[in-house]
Amino acid sequence: MLPVIEYAYSVWSPHYAADIRKVERVQRKFTKRLLGCSKLSYADILARLKLESLEVRRLRHDLILTYKILFGLKVTFSHLLTEPTVQEVMLTNSSLAQ
Repeated sequence: MLPVIEYAYSVWSPHYAADIRKVERVQRKFTKRLLGCSKLSYADILARLKLESLEVRRLRHDLILTYKILFGLKVTFSHLLTEPTVQEVMLTNSSLAQ
């Protein structure tokens, strides 16, 4: 699920608190449905699964992108300019099913 949610963060990352909560709710609902996690708090679930909140992950992506820009490292967004091929969609769907 994370690859889908994190796809092109730098372009679409929400900035309003309400939007951030909506995106975070996706992970919160998904993780609550995992076996043995239904009665745990969100923080406990993240700790048990060794995950970070999506907000923290977005911040990390933003910091990495900023670092790359500041130090002249390669930053490409060409994959955002084209629609995914059928093979890419199938690969993404099969990896999500696992």
